[in-house]
Parts: sequence; structure tokens; C-alpha cells
Amino acid sequence: MRRCLILVLFMLSFISCGGDVPQKKASSAYKEGEIIVKFKSGNYDIQSYNTHNIMSAKSIKKLGITGLERVKLPQGISVPEAIQAYKAHPDVEYAEPNYIVRASAIPNDARFGEQWGLHNTGQNINGFSGKAGADIDAPGAWNILQVTSVIVAVIDSGIDISHPDIAANLVAGYDFVENDNIPDDLNGHGTHVTGIVGAVGNNAIGITGVGWSVKIMPLKVLDQNGEGAIADIIEAINYAVLNNARVINMSFSGTDFSKSLYDSIASYPNVLFVAAAGNGGEDNIGKDNDNPLYSEYPASFNLPNIISVAASDQYDNLTLFSNYGLKSVDVAAPGANILSTIPSFITGVTYSGTYRVVYFSFGFEGINGANVRRDIMQRVLEFNSITQSDKILLVDDDGGDPYENYYTASLQGYTFDVYTVPFGSNGPPLSSLNQYKLVIWFTGREFSDVTPITLTAIDQANIQAYMDNGGRLFLTGQDIGYEIGSTSFYQNYLHVLYVTDDALGNAYTGQNTFSNLSADISGAGDGAQYTRFVDAITPLGSQAAFYIHYNDAYQFLDGTSMATPVVSGIAALAGSLSGSLTAEQIKGTILGSVDVLPSLQGKILTGGRVNAYKTLISIASIIPPSNLSAQLQGTDIILAWTDNSTGESGFKIERKESGGQFEEIASVNANQTGYTDKGLKAGKTYSYRVRAFNTVAYSAYSNESQSIKIPGGNGGNGGGGGGCSIGTVHNVQTAMADMLVLFMPLLVIVALRRHLR
Repeated sequence: MRRCLILVLFMLSFISCGGDVPQKKASSAYKEGEIIVKFKSGNYDIQSYNTHNIMSAKSIKKLGITGLERVKLPQGISVPEAIQAYKAHPDVEYAEPNYIVRASAIPNDARFGEQWGLHNTGQNINGFSGKAGADIDAPGAWNILQVTSVIVAVIDSGIDISHPDIAANLVAGYDFVENDNIPDDLNGHGTHVTGIVGAVGNNAIGITGVGWSVKIMPLKVLDQNGEGAIADIIEAINYAVLNNARVINMSFSGTDFSKSLYDSIASYPNVLFVAAAGNGGEDNIGKDNDNPLYSEYPASFNLPNIISVAASDQYDNLTLFSNYGLKSVDVAAPGANILSTIPSFITGVTYSGTYRVVYFSFGFEGINGANVRRDIMQRVLEFNSITQSDKILLVDDDGGDPYENYYTASLQGYTFDVYTVPFGSNGPPLSSLNQYKLVIWFTGREFSDVTPITLTAIDQANIQAYMDNGGRLFLTGQDIGYEIGSTSFYQNYLHVLYVTDDALGNAYTGQNTFSNLSADISGAGDGAQYTRFVDAITPLGSQAAFYIHYNDAYQFLDGTSMATPVVSGIAALAGSLSGSLTAEQIKGTILGSVDVLPSLQGKILTGGRVNAYKTLISIASIIPPSNLSAQLQGTDIILAWTDNSTGESGFKIERKESGGQFEEIASVNANQTGYTDKGLKAGKTYSYRVRAFNTVAYSAYSNESQSIKIPGGNGGNGGGGGGCSIGTVHNVQTAMADMLVLFMPLLVIVALRRHLR
């Protein structure tokens, strides 16, 4: 009988509230089977006993504040159901879940402390001490959710699929540049972006992604130079959607409006696209994307399923390089001085054919430890079949740095001559080169952005002729590829492809000819300065000799490309917390949960930097209203919706006149599920949407109501009206009916209690 009483009470309570049973939450951030109830002032003990008795619930413990109790629910009654029923009882002030809190979710990843964008304590990063709290509050978000199931497609330059800080989170992808199933990264950009979205969290190595276990789909559309074609991007989008990606990261931009790309993105409204606002063009000074002269795409496409992202710094300011736009750029995210994964780039190769080459894209002089240098040099000599009686020419082309001593010390016992090249001049002529079986040529840290000052065109021609005659070469220097990486000499005689400049790494691991050897080039070593910023290369018919050790395959980069994956990671967390959210709702929740900052107001749409914690807590406690309906009564429109939230402060009602934009017209209290819009214009057509709010954030919007046209009559200019949880009083008859519905649960309770006696 008591069970029947509970069911009757539920039914009548929901009738009186004018709504449906709330949808089950996607994630339980509270204890199942328990709630916390606060009774109104009065005869508290009797109120408590009677209410719990009706519900077949049990008070576990009084919680200090008068009238506050921890309540155990009967079997089969969910937390949302119980909260709705208790709220309907006249003696109850409020009821809420027994929320779960956790120890601060700080991962054990070795370099997490350098990721200021996730958790900024004011720590010093590369000489910059930021402002505490200028971050996305990732630990707060991880307290709510760490495990993510959403697939994020990263359309970029590919990925290092073997990187141990990423591999576990990868799903199958595709290479649209080479048209194969191996989207390898010859540029490094895609691997860096991927680490920001979803480097494996709490695995005690490297860094932490915004999503610890998010699923990453690598789709390669950019080549080793970071360039790609729209057609490949469109194919990648189709592939991503067909393979269940819900979020697509697009950390690239172009200045040309592509209708085909626009249409492709628009055709998938249930997929959220996150795009980089751009980095200001060649001068790297941010531009206004609202100005058609500077608009960057796809970020500037006016579509409801795109989030356009600017970059903020450690002080919560817009970075100097970031584009902006009050209409076209939605949010900012950390995008300067961002540490993330890079490929384990190759930094040395060997080639053996009609001639032999050993090429290090770093300076041999930078290797710490005389014994290590001697061991590596010995392998070079053995590879070239050099004996102590063979003649070696050492070409000192480092622009005057005293690096020759690192080489001469490693060649003790061998016969060698030294040729010093004056700064900016050509090296030894071919006639001199031909006198030696091996030429060791080192360029130190010399480079030019205009004309090569080491390995000039004449040098290249002489070395090429020398090797055609069977000569052997050991070439080493950290900027050779940067200067001449596009030349036929570099690709056809050194047999390598230049990938990128400044591949930072402290530790290199040898393989093939150099197996079981390692090279440490950290700056705290033997004194050769500025040797870390080396070229990344990939073999072209040659064999890898050294590669960056995976423990060191991380790098700091700047750009809106780095800010964009932060937002993609937050979107993945949001989509995992509530699987029913649409792309537009996820976007709305992220945009409605920003930290509004004076430095960003007037520059971007929201005036704020994203906050992962606020996004998730808004989803966890203020789920979007659903089942919004609109009915015409005379010249008024009556709205009703389902309250799915447990922690809202109220609801915001927005109205749109046909052909216009939505505007907020009213705010109602928590638990209210109805509103009457009065004083509408005759002959006009209106539609509505509603969203919950609390002190932290807004929920996503409800569904848009059906459009209703107001019949002829005396229409007003405004929308007033009001509502309550059972609707709005329109006349004496409806008022009486509403009062009956309101008190019906109490009448039934009294009758049943008398019957039970």
C-alpha cells in the first residue's frame, strides 16, 4: 500500500508541475539512493517523520543545520524522481542530490606542472611567470569526469602513432596526402595538436591532455610544409563523420572563402567543428576577422556548429599574434607557450651507395661527454672504412665558433688536416676535397634567412662532384636543412627530406650504424652553446642514424592552433558527460561557461576564456530543459517545458519574432516549468527557447518551440506575463482548477493516511 502511495504521489506531483519525469542524467556526480532534504521552519520533527513516511524513505542523519537531513531512498526510486517529489511537498524548502566530491584530480604526468593552460599557479614557464588562475581549471573538470568516449578527429599534418603518450588514445585514421592508412607526421604540427586534445593522462610520463582518454582520429591533410588542399579536407570531414567523430579539430586557416568547405561543414549539423581564428598573417600581429579583408576560414564561417578560437596567454590577455573579432571569434583559450607532444623526429641518417654519407642535423660538437663523442666518431669512421693511414679533411665552417676542438679531440690517432672557412665565404675547392678519402664538414649554428652562408651553391656543387668521384662525407650542423632543405643537393645527395626547424630535444637515440649509442645535447653539458634547436629530417633512401628519444619528444609552441585543441578537448568531455547533447548545445554550454575577462571584452563574442570546470558543472547540474511546447490561448502564448536540472537557479526565456533574432524576455524561478507570454502583437508569429542557469553557468538551450501566429486584435509592443510551475492564472475558472491540482496531492495524502489507520 505504501508503494502505491508513493506512485500516486509521484503522478500527482508531476501533474501539478506541468512536466514530465526528468530524463536520467548522463553521469552520476552524486550518491545513488540518497538525497539531502531541507525542511521549512515549523514543527520540524513531525514534518520530517510524515514526509519520509509517505515516501517510504528513511532519515539517515541530521546534518547540523535545523531541518537539514541526509535521506535514504527506497529501492527503485531514482535520485531525480525523489527530488521532484520532495520539492512538491509543502513542508520541504529544498531537496538536492548528495553530490560527490573528490580529491583534486592532479595527474602524475611528469611535465604536467609545465602546462599552465590547464593549471596556472603562477609558475615560471620559459622565463614567464603567469597569473594564478589564468587557466581552464582542468583539475576541477577532471573531478567531475576523466574517462571520455567521444571521438575527436584531428584534421592536420598527421601524427606520430608510436608516441607513448598518445598511442593508447588513437583510433584508425587516414592519410589523404599519400592516400594510405598511415597518417604519419612529417611536420610535427598534428602531433603537437593531438597531445593537447588527448595525451594519455595520469600515466606518469610526459604531459596530460584535456581529455585523459579521449579517442583521437588522426586525419592527414597537411604535408611536411604544413600545406594542404580543400578537397582533401572535405574528404577528411566525410571520413570523420562516417566513422563516428563528434568533434572535429581544425587547427589551420586560409584567407579564401571556400563554398565547398562551408557546405561540407554545414551538412553535418550534429558534429562540432572547432577552428583556429588565425595568427595575423605574415607579420604575426592579430587581425580583426570581422573585416572581410582579414577574415580567416573556416573559423569565420557563420555556422552554428563551429567554434572559432583565439589564443590567450599566461596572464589572461589576448596574445599579440591572435586574430580576434567581436562577431566572428567566439572564445579564447590558452595558446602561448604551450607544451605538447612532437614526433620522435629523426636527426641523423647514413647513406651507402656509389658514395657514403653520414649526416647529422645537429652539431656533433653539442654532444656532451668526450667519451661519447669519441664512440660516435669511431662509428662514423668505421662506416666509411677509414683507417689511421687514410687522409681526412676537417672543414671548419662554423663562422668563427671554437667548435673545432670537439672534432680534433675525437680524431686523435688519425691523419687529418683542418681547413677554416672565412665567415660567409666558400669552402675548399674540389681539387682540395679530392685529396681526401673522408671530408668532415661542420657548420655549427650558422644560418641565414636570405642566402645560404654555409654550404653555398659553390660548396654544394663541389661536394656533389667529390661524392660522384667516390668521396665520403660526414656533414653535421643544426641549421643545414633550414638553409638548403629544398635543394636537389639536400634531397638527392644527402638523401633526406627536411621536415621542420627547431625540433627541440635533449636526448637522441642511435640505431642501425649507431645502435646502442645515445647522445645528450642538453645545454648544461660541455660548453657548445645553442645546439638544441636542430632540424627534423626524414630519410629518402637513407637509413635513420639518430632520433629524438620519446622521453624528450615534447615542445613548446605558440598559436591559435594550440588554443583550438584545448576547446576540442573540453567539447569531448562535455559530449561524454551528456551523450544526448547536440553540437549546438555543446557549443552553447562552452560559450556560456567562459570566464569573462576585461582584456577580452569587445574583442571576441563571449569576451571570455574557456573554463572546462564550469562547462562540465553546468552540464552536470543544469541539464537543458526539454519538451518545450507553446500553445495559443486567446492572444497569449502558454509555454511549458520539462525541468531536467537538479541545481538550477531558474530559467531564462527567449522569444523570436518571425525573421528576427532570439531575445531574452523573462527569467523565472527554479523548478518552474511554465510561463505565459502576454501582450503580443496581432498578426505576428513567435517561437521560443528556454535554458536553465545557476551562479556558475547556463545550460544549453531547449528545443525551439513551434511557431505560433497571434490572431487579429489589439496587440501590444511587449511580452510580459508570468508563470509558475503549474502554469499561469488566466481567469477564475482556470485559477480554481490550478488550485485544485496544486492541493490534490495533499488531499490524497490525508485520505490515504486516514485509510492506513
